[in-house]
Amino acid sequence: MKHIVFIPGLGADERMFSFIDLKDCNKQFVKWVKPGKDDNFQKYLLKIKEQIPGGQPVILVGVSLGGIIAMELRELIPVEKTIIISSVKIKAEMPFFFKLVRLARINKIISPPLLKKSALLIKPFITDTSNEKAMQLFKTMLHDTDNDFIKRSIQFVLDWKRAAYKKENLVHIHGTKDLVFPLKNIHRCDYKIKDGAHDMIMSKPDEINKILRAEIFL
Repeated sequence: MKHIVFIPGLGADERMFSFIDLKDCNKQFVKWVKPGKDDNFQKYLLKIKEQIPGGQPVILVGVSLGGIIAMELRELIPVEKTIIISSVKIKAEMPFFFKLVRLARINKIISPPLLKKSALLIKPFITDTSNEKAMQLFKTMLHDTDNDFIKRSIQFVLDWKRAAYKKENLVHIHGTKDLVFPLKNIHRCDYKIKDGAHDMIMSKPDEINKILRAEIFL
């Protein structure tokens, strides 16, 4: 039986995959752990790696930050296939404003508590504005996320340096209306979800489920 490791995005947990319906497989959901004081991205990756059992190759399914983590984990553990959703494969696929945030250190100015209070303001940027159920779930998950993890993981993303990747057994699913990682910056996309926003794993689950079933149970 296939073992699928789901990796959620920033400010999210396994509830992000509540609308994903896959049967006849072992499902594991990565738990975000609080970064240690001296943890850099590579040290933190090893803590996530410890959650994944060794032995048989797994299938990684990562969303947003989870996709970035998946791109790194596939270099460290046996992987049958990697599927990233609403994410990027290399640093060059990130939009220019990420560089501006890093250079201006905006992430140091906007604290996690302020980010949580601003959930409604960033709604059009993150989510399909017509899907209130998805937005409410996002707000709940963001509220429950550890503040230190939010702060450190944003820095991990801004400092990420991956410039190349292996194309084998890699699937990229992306929305045409993703404003966090705009589709125009994505160099190669296997599945484009029409009108899919950054939260399409929750707002367009039927389309995502169909693709996942096709890719996992070939």
